[in-house]
Amino acid sequence: MNLKLILDSQRELSHLLATRVAATAPEMARVWTKRSETYAALHREARNIGGPIGTGGAAVAEAANAVNRLRRLPATSPLTVQAVADLDILLLRVDGHVADLIERGARECLYFAPTKLPRIVENDGNLIHGVRERFMPLSTSVRSDLIRFARALRQPIRTSGPPATARANHLEFEAAIRHRPTQRPDPGLAL
Repeated sequence: MNLKLILDSQRELSHLLATRVAATAPEMARVWTKRSETYAALHREARNIGGPIGTGGAAVAEAANAVNRLRRLPATSPLTVQAVADLDILLLRVDGHVADLIERGARECLYFAPTKLPRIVENDGNLIHGVRERFMPLSTSVRSDLIRFARALRQPIRTSGPPATARANHLEFEAAIRHRPTQRPDPGLAL
């Protein structure tokens, strides 16, 4: 249950961030919108899974805190370039961790998904038979879309290069340091 809450809170957090930076950082808004869509797909695929891997209560609380803090932040207060870069790195690390958990759960058979199994019942007197469900370990054959979406989360951490004016600023700074004023005559010697 907590995994589903985390997936939903990450979806909402990405959506809120994307709408907040749409005007100032359209590239990051597109990245975060895609992240929101990926988490929505993960949430849909994880709707029926369960398992004994961890509780995740602290992670759910932190995700809820992040969403509530972003909601309380006035919409008119812009995010700085550094804040957007820091949030991007943080969210990429969260994505990697979530992908690791889902892949580990599938690899070690820690998550289970209900699977419908056909059955043949002979001569029991009933005309209608319900479909039997059995919980099967989450693997590549069962719920492969969940694993595919989790792998789509894994991206290399983006590092932004220096700003376009960095070289000119560096040269200007060097010139200011090396500048030596011309020798002026001592005012006490002038007659």
